[in-house]
Amino acid sequence: MPRMYRLNTLGGLSLSGPAGPITGPAVQPRRLGLLTLLAAAGVQGLSRDKLLGLLWPESEPDRARHALDQS
Repeated sequence: MPRMYRLNTLGGLSLSGPAGPITGPAVQPRRLGLLTLLAAAGVQGLSRDKLLGLLWPESEPDRARHALDQS
C-alpha cells in the first residue's frame, strides 16, 4: 500500500505523513518551497533554470545549482 503524505500550504507550509508531522532537514523552508513548486507544477514540471530563478535569484549560478542539488 502506498504511503500518503500531505503538503499543507495554507497557514504556513508543513508536511505530514502516516505517522504525523515530518520534522528535521526535510522540512526546511526552501526544501518545502521546492516541494510546493513541483507539486503545483504537476506533470509538466518546472525547468531547473526556473527553479533556480525562483528560489535562489540572488545567488551566482554555480552556487544556486549546488543549493538545488543539495535540496
